[in-house]
Amino acid sequence: MKKTYLILFLSLTLAGCALVAPEPTATPVPTSLPTPEPSPTPEWERPGWTLIWHDEFEGDTLNLDNWTFDIGGNGWGNQEAQAYTNRPENVRLENGMLVIEAREEPEMFAGKDYSSARLKTQGLQEFQYGRIEARLKLPYGQGIWPAFWMLGNDIYKKAWPDSGEIDILEFVGKEPATVYATVHGPGYSGGDGVGSWRIVGEDTLRNDFHVYAIEWEEDEIRWYFDDQQYFQITPDQVPGEWAFDHPFFLILNLAVGGRWPGYPDDTTVFPQFLLVDYVRVYQFPSAGADFPVQGTVLLQDGACCVGGPVDQPVLITAAFEAKSPSGEVVQMRFAEQCLSPAEMDALPWEPLAETKDFSFTPTVANWFGFTVGVQYRDEQGNLSAVICDDISVEGMNESR
Repeated sequence: MKKTYLILFLSLTLAGCALVAPEPTATPVPTSLPTPEPSPTPEWERPGWTLIWHDEFEGDTLNLDNWTFDIGGNGWGNQEAQAYTNRPENVRLENGMLVIEAREEPEMFAGKDYSSARLKTQGLQEFQYGRIEARLKLPYGQGIWPAFWMLGNDIYKKAWPDSGEIDILEFVGKEPATVYATVHGPGYSGGDGVGSWRIVGEDTLRNDFHVYAIEWEEDEIRWYFDDQQYFQITPDQVPGEWAFDHPFFLILNLAVGGRWPGYPDDTTVFPQFLLVDYVRVYQFPSAGADFPVQGTVLLQDGACCVGGPVDQPVLITAAFEAKSPSGEVVQMRFAEQCLSPAEMDALPWEPLAETKDFSFTPTVANWFGFTVGVQYRDEQGNLSAVICDDISVEGMNESR
């Protein structure tokens, strides 16, 4: 189920634990990792925060209610050299950790010399403001490029970079002591992204777990390494529109090669591992307290626009999803506009529906906007905020 959380801060944390990387393997089976030396995972409780979502990567299988995969070897806009897969050779749970394994493929895989994995919470778990943290141990070597980052959930409507990107952690193997923090948006993307870096001990990133973090507010994002702040950014520090005022989803990946990191050479050892102890999302206690139910509405599967002949109704389908920590969500009320919670109080409740069809009739050959706003209620009477989605409708002459 797709979830959108209103949060006040977001941050990412990774603490220490030693692990010895295994020797490269030639057979197409998962590489066995040694049991980590005992090192307590930090407590879930963080003073001043409320944990609202987490994945501890316990058990034998990945939780597909939290994660899905990007698959393929198209270079991903960066001239990367790997193919992303969902094979256990490349992604699995082991010893209470998520293991993303980058492998050299002597016989090639999907036309690529390397394979790896890229996981995301898109369409499943999405967050706006708050604290996100993950405890990671990084791979190493020339051409190795792990990242923990976020993309705006409207990427299929606005496209990148207008939808926004927050790089909580990036690392390139040719700079073994440096971690990077960057944002990308309209007018500041790619090599023109706005960010900073932190230099730490030469071998600590590959030998130990660390805590990386952002705390994300409406008008500020702050980055942390082991709870020490090293960068912050506000709207007046970017040369374009501030693109960080809506929900984002999370991504974990391990790339091999690309324009920025360069490509593996004779010094690069395979396999390489990005190890993830946990990912956690917190909110400030007051954030969302009045509206504990979380939900979404999506028009035409997230399409940007629809069209039809002038003076004829255009069908628009809305999909509704909601979830509550207090029980089943049973009711909804909606309007063909984005109302305030007070304005919603005048509308009747209806049983929760998965989809509902609306129609809009364009009166001239032009573009129009159509909006649906919805509020949900669970069986205990708890409410969601008013959640809205919009779509552009084009009226077309019959001759077209």
